[in-house]
Amino acid sequence: MRNMQGVQVTLLVEDETLERFAYRVLLDLGFERRKIRVNRAPKGKGSGKQYVSQRFPVEVQAQRRKANHLNVALVVGSDADELTVTQRVGELDSALEAFGLGKRGPEERICLLIPRWHIETWILHLNGEQVVEDENYKKDVKVQDVDFPKTSQVFVERYRDWKRGVTKRTSLPAMIMAFEELNRLDL
Repeated sequence: MRNMQGVQVTLLVEDETLERFAYRVLLDLGFERRKIRVNRAPKGKGSGKQYVSQRFPVEVQAQRRKANHLNVALVVGSDADELTVTQRVGELDSALEAFGLGKRGPEERICLLIPRWHIETWILHLNGEQVVEDENYKKDVKVQDVDFPKTSQVFVERYRDWKRGVTKRTSLPAMIMAFEELNRLDL
């Protein structure tokens, strides 16, 4: 595994729960706390999903400008909600095109973490609960009760298992797509 120290990461997320989860995952993957800049949708200012869609092209443009001379990465956390993960990725691709930018290239360190419905689905799954991705579990998790360090540690352990070809422990298609996305960070 590569050393992630020195990589400057921008974390673009739609809400505090996604921020807390993704931030802990980045730390568990070896990124430095002081090198992670968080850009979260402001509370009470409209849709977090819409905020991410609007900010994504701006952050991608900044990422591309810096990537030639700095060690940078962009990680985006956005819930798919009623869409499929593929449809949410399509929305983000469309936002890039509307901004006059091309889609993400395979070599770009731009990673999308998109749970089906909400991050709460992953939180329950990672804590041993049986979940079905097509169901909404938003109201089944009290954020103040979530042990984010433990939950993110389980996520990273499953990611590392997946990289070694052990896939039994994770059956959620959206999470497996997230593992594929993490490979964009050159881990």
